[in-house]
Amino acid sequence: MDLQEIKKLLDKYYQATTNIEEEAILRKFFAQAEVSKELEADAYLFNYQLVSRNETSQSNLDSISLKAKQVKHLFVTKWLAVAAGILILLGIFVGEMQFFPQKHKISDAQIAYAETQKILLEISIAMNSGMQEAGELSNLSAGIKQMNNISEINSYMSDFQNITILHEGYNSMHDISKLEEIHKNLTSKN
Repeated sequence: MDLQEIKKLLDKYYQATTNIEEEAILRKFFAQAEVSKELEADAYLFNYQLVSRNETSQSNLDSISLKAKQVKHLFVTKWLAVAAGILILLGIFVGEMQFFPQKHKISDAQIAYAETQKILLEISIAMNSGMQEAGELSNLSAGIKQMNNISEINSYMSDFQNITILHEGYNSMHDISKLEEIHKNLTSKN
């Protein structure tokens, strides 16, 4: 390309009327090793833009990658804390039921139902506090799906507890029938 055409393109460039193809021609021209002395200042401008564009895009990629790692780490840490809390509560409940079964024997079905509701309310409050902490990550739909799975487990746990109460009621009725049988045997002997 001759020098006159480059000067015309430069005038258009400084008036902000060039199109993308014309700017590409200018960048290509100034990227060559030798440029006339009268265009050296323009060559510095175009070469600086090229270098700064390459540096900026690499630093942006590094910054985005670092932020993604930090968000992932925060997400994993929050979920581990929620899971640990649930395991601790479950361990305390199961351990207490296993080592102190007499303490938890409830003969009246109404009392058993009220106790179950009370325990589920405490679990719900604990879960809701964990949900508030996890609310910061509301943009991550995968976290929300996992929380739905936890609420399903909570409903299964209430069904399991109702079955346990029914089993205790059955055992109590069995004990009562044995007592009635003993009572009949004692009264028939007398």
